[in-house]
Amino acid sequence: MAFNKIARKSSDFRVVFTLPDFCWPPPPAPPQVPPLPFPLFADLGNAKTVAKDVRLNRKPAFVFKASKTNRTTGDEPAVSGRKGVLSRTATKPAWPMLHSSSVKIRKRHIIRAGDMFHMNNKFKKKLPPKPCISCKAAAAAGRPVNPIYGLKFFGE
Repeated sequence: MAFNKIARKSSDFRVVFTLPDFCWPPPPAPPQVPPLPFPLFADLGNAKTVAKDVRLNRKPAFVFKASKTNRTTGDEPAVSGRKGVLSRTATKPAWPMLHSSSVKIRKRHIIRAGDMFHMNNKFKKKLPPKPCISCKAAAAAGRPVNPIYGLKFFGE
């Protein structure tokens, strides 16, 4: 039997980022100081946009593409500085990256304990798939292309 838990708005659930956020030190720092690694954490106790009508152990459920943490902690010293080297942010919300593929709450996938998160508000929504240019050209010429098998034409 598995002991997977569904994430919910509770301080019992914390996000611990596996990689540190490299931030520039706050001023006044010498110009030759390299970026410093700051370990990041987030707490689901102050989560936003949770499924309030669905409760797990009397706590609202944390769902994919809606819920986020209030803020990340750990890189506060960089707030007054130039912030993160790659993220360009500090103390921003964390968004879930992975989710359950089969369990949903209110048409949104659940987040389990152990799922990965985007740190410091670096959430990028999936872009719609680009149209197949050769398929479009073949369809315009009256010869539709099967995108699964490449350039084989449908029945003739």
